Amino acid sequence: MTIKLYENDMYLKEVDAKITEIIEEKNAIFLVLDKSIFFPLGGGQPSDIGYIENSKVLEVIEKNGKLYHRVEKKPIKDNVHLVLDWNRRLDNMQQHCGEHILSGIILKEINGHNKGFHMGKDIVTIDIDLPSIGGTLLKEIEKKANEAIYKNALVNIYNVNSKDEASKYGVRKEVTVEKDIRIVSIDGIDTVACCGSHPRRTGEVGLIKILKVEKNKNMTRIHFVCGNRALKDYKLKSDIISELSKKYSSSAENLLSKMAKKEEKNELIKQKYTELKNRFNSLEVETLFNENKNKYIKIYNDMDFNDIEYISKKVHEKIKCLTVFASANEKRILMIDGLDSNNCGKFFKENIRDFNGKGGGSINIAQGKFESEEDLRRFCEKADEILN
Repeated sequence: MTIKLYENDMYLKEVDAKITEIIEEKNAIFLVLDKSIFFPLGGGQPSDIGYIENSKVLEVIEKNGKLYHRVEKKPIKDNVHLVLDWNRRLDNMQQHCGEHILSGIILKEINGHNKGFHMGKDIVTIDIDLPSIGGTLLKEIEKKANEAIYKNALVNIYNVNSKDEASKYGVRKEVTVEKDIRIVSIDGIDTVACCGSHPRRTGEVGLIKILKVEKNKNMTRIHFVCGNRALKDYKLKSDIISELSKKYSSSAENLLSKMAKKEEKNELIKQKYTELKNRFNSLEVETLFNENKNKYIKIYNDMDFNDIEYISKKVHEKIKCLTVFASANEKRILMIDGLDSNNCGKFFKENIRDFNGKGGGSINIAQGKFESEEDLRRFCEKADEILN
């Protein structure tokens, strides 16, 4: 058995210990100690990390009362010094306690039960057994969760040895283990069996921020962050708003309306551009039609491939001919033979790779793409030489 020092002092950051076992298996090294400050994986949260001497602790797993510390390398002595990564511990405590607060508030306010909990690297999620939760209601839940933090309520830990004893505490979830049950009770907010790490008081959670909700099967998944994660999220969004405010010469309060006006203006410009482009394409089709040739080979410097396709289609509606039209900026080409005198697909297959291109097609139509504009132009010259 490993003496779990964190059970009595969650704030102990360093201690001396003795290695009692070293297990080496599948390129992994595990250490068992006589005592440990490292909280193991479990309760929906990752384990603590830190150092045993100069060897990094990568993960801690509990099996049959023993803590197995997976380390980077084997220490050279049995008596070792343990150093906890406090930032990781604090993050785990803030997120996990925040989850308890949010779950307790949701149960009290809207009778929603937490059916799933995941603490990710950046985001925490809980699954609530309700098909939906409205935006106004979510804001009220978030407000009450943060009020619970401001109360700085005690987070009490009770250890009991039976389900019957656990039920006396009024836990919100059915207890699934038979003995060595750990109850986490936050005064007036939440009581549940839990093996995760928690602070002494709710004030240490700092802040709870709900980021978004989404439907997950027949439940509602809530994404949120607490404490330093919430501060980091606020800083990121504050920086984004600050940059956008500069760009649009606007205060944060008027930013959305300013952006909406800019979007309207851009949409009008886009419509005008589309009108002009369509007029140009129609004029280009008319010009090509008036030339009345059997073969057209042309590279357009400032035209999208969609426009190339449009012009090709319109030309072939009026004239039986061969067209080889290309977009220089996209380095793409389209060949259509309306004369049935060339095999477009065969020509591409036999020649395009010589010009660092890829593509293919059928007898009457083929298209391709090139690595450079120069390759595209040389391929067009080849087509002009060979095709009728």
